[in-house]
Amino acid sequence: MNQVIEIARLEDGVVDLDLSGEPVGQAIDDIITALKDEIAAREAQIVVEDRNTLPCVRADGRGLRTMLLNLM
Repeated sequence: MNQVIEIARLEDGVVDLDLSGEPVGQAIDDIITALKDEIAAREAQIVVEDRNTLPCVRADGRGLRTMLLNLM
């Protein structure tokens, strides 16, 4: 449901961004945690190499996590 609302807002040109420093490693951890059951069900493994070198980016936290979720 949230994705439908987000798409509608994007189509209408209404986007509320809350830009701040977002650690990419933490965002990836959040998504892996959210997908924990699905990852286990698929007997898959997600490996993040060089986690300590991942940057902090200026982004909307919700948008960053949505993008990473869609990529995974």
